[in-house]
Amino acid sequence: EVTGQGGGGGGGDKKAGVNLYVKNLDEDTDDVVLKELFDPYGTVTSTSSMRDDKGKCKGFGFVCFASADEATKAVTEMHLKVVKSKPLYVGLAERKDDRQERLRQRYQPGPMGGKGDKGGKGGGMGMGMGGSQMCGMGGMGGPMGIGM
Repeated sequence: EVTGQGGGGGGGDKKAGVNLYVKNLDEDTDDVVLKELFDPYGTVTSTSSMRDDKGKCKGFGFVCFASADEATKAVTEMHLKVVKSKPLYVGLAERKDDRQERLRQRYQPGPMGGKGDKGGKGGGMGMGMGGSQMCGMGGMGGPMGIGM
């Protein structure tokens, strides 16, 4: 029942188009700015910048394209592009539970004993930054658990 050219609204349109996740956005970024950034790469069907209770952007948002080709072009052109002195991360958006399951499988303790008993600062948070197993992620975690 999903149509390619549905009107913009309703929760039932989620499967129409390809949703991209964008992070490292400036705090002044809104939906209009997101649309302007990604319009050159194809038909943007929706944008959403996540905001805090003061109306500032939380640093991430979503952009939905009408086709996979357009979304691929946007990722290719915009990933790591510097906007307002920040390099953007642009990738395919995943549903939260799908992402958590993928991360759980990738980072579950293996034979090397990934219990985090080396003084990691992650506490009991489990998912996300600060885990001792994030070593292959470029500059994502920073010098969190490294002795200085």
